Amino acid sequence: MTEEDFYYTRERLRMVEEQIAGRDIDDQAVLQAMRTVPRHCFVPRENRHLAYADCPLPIGQEQTISQPYIVALMTQLLILQGTENVLEIGTGSGYQAAILGTIAKQVYTIERHKRLAEQATNILTELGLVNVVEREGDMDMQLRAIRHLLTDPRTFRLGLSVVRFISPLMKNSFMWPIPG
Repeated sequence: MTEEDFYYTRERLRMVEEQIAGRDIDDQAVLQAMRTVPRHCFVPRENRHLAYADCPLPIGQEQTISQPYIVALMTQLLILQGTENVLEIGTGSGYQAAILGTIAKQVYTIERHKRLAEQATNILTELGLVNVVEREGDMDMQLRAIRHLLTDPRTFRLGLSVVRFISPLMKNSFMWPIPG
């Protein structure tokens, strides 16, 4: 382990203990995922020294990587058991998808910004997260994905029985049963 690896590992573990477990996140799978996934890999080099700070950070294309606590909260609200197939709209840096990918069976994620989509795909591949499938797609594709998920789950062959919507702006999740 290099000195840099040691530094980021120490900062990541501190982040989990102080910012996440120190608040209301108690799902052990979420805590373990946050301890495992190297957030600094998803942050542009010029801001890596802030990767484990309790704040969102710019990632380009006028987008941000969400605050670590928000990522943990949204993941906990999904109540994942490890057998789920998750659709994420808005890949961004890929960090949320990586966290989801360490817990869920499969993650499908769509990003509208080509450069962000390519960067996220590269990082997810480097980290060996083969159960995370990233696609570039515009807002229309994202809305079609949601519509199909709500009306015909066979479109994605995910075998879903419930859809949960989580947003960084929400404190609760919304669930819709899938007819079937």
